[in-house]
Amino acid sequence: MVNVVFIRPTYLWLLLIIIFLVVVHFITVHWFRKKALSFANFEAIERVTGNVQISQNFLILFMMVFSFVLLIFSAAGTTVVYEGQGTDSDYVLTIDTSASMSANDLEPSRIGAAKEAALNFVNYTNADTKFGLITFSSVSMVESSLNDNHDVLKEKIANIDVRRIGGTNLGEAITTSVNILLNSDKSRTIVLLTDGRGNIGFPLDEAVNYATLNVVTIHTIAVGTLEGGNIINATDVLLKIDEDTLKSIADSTGGMYYRAKSKEDLNKAYAEIANLKTKLISRDISLYLLLAALIVLTFTWSALNLRFRTIP
Repeated sequence: MVNVVFIRPTYLWLLLIIIFLVVVHFITVHWFRKKALSFANFEAIERVTGNVQISQNFLILFMMVFSFVLLIFSAAGTTVVYEGQGTDSDYVLTIDTSASMSANDLEPSRIGAAKEAALNFVNYTNADTKFGLITFSSVSMVESSLNDNHDVLKEKIANIDVRRIGGTNLGEAITTSVNILLNSDKSRTIVLLTDGRGNIGFPLDEAVNYATLNVVTIHTIAVGTLEGGNIINATDVLLKIDEDTLKSIADSTGGMYYRAKSKEDLNKAYAEIANLKTKLISRDISLYLLLAALIVLTFTWSALNLRFRTIP
C-alpha cells in the first residue's frame, strides 16, 4: 500500500493559478504572432535570428505548467507513505467505553471481553514495550500516557467501565491516541477496539489522515456478533457493529482489520497484532520535487532562448 499525503495541503489551492497561466500563455503567443506578421522581410530576419518560430509553443506551455505543479507539490510537503519491515512497536490501546459496549452478545459483555483480551495482549509483548491507554465515548480520556509500567497498565485496564452518556467519537479517539505516540522512536501502533458505530465529534477522515501523516498504523477490532446484542438494562435496544468504518480505518493506515465474535476471536486478534512486524514508513519528497522543478525550468529557459526564439 502506497499513499500520498500533504503536510501543508492549503498550498494545493495554488493549482488554480494554472488556468490563469494557460490563458496568459495563449494571449502572449497571439500578441507575438501579430507582431511578427508586421515584418515584411522574413528572409532577412531569419539571417539575423537564425530562425523564425511562429507557433503555439505547446511544449513550452507543458513544461511551464509541469514545473509549476512540481513547485506547488513541493511547497505542500508531499510525503509518500508505504509499508515496510519494522522493529517492535509502541502501542496505544484505544478502547470504546460508550453505552453500546455494554451489549451482551459477548460473555459477559463486549466491554468485559475487551478488557480480558487487552490484559492478555500486554502479556504477549516484551517487557520493555511501551503502552498508552485511551478510553472513549463522546470524549476521549487518557488513562495512561506512554510508558513501560505494565503492572499499572493492567490495573487501569481492569478498572475500565462503560460510560452511560454521550455517543461514540472515533475521530477524537484516534487523534488523541496519535498525540500520545508522537514522542515514540519505534514503530507507532494503535489498537482500536470498538463496535465501530461512530456518530459524533471530530471528523473521522481528518483523524485518519492525521494518523497517516504521523506514520501511525491503526489495527481495528470489531467486537460483537452479526446479530448484535442488547444493552444491559435496556433490553429493547439492539446494536449491530459497523464493519465498513473499521475496515476503512485499517486500510487507510496500513493496519489490519479483525472481526471478533467471541472472546477466543479477540485473543487471537491481539496475539496476531503482537507478532506483526510491518510498519508504515514515510518519505518526504518535497526536496526532490523542487529539484525536478528547477531542472524543468532550466530546460524551458534554454528552449525559449535557443530553439523557440520569436521575433521581438
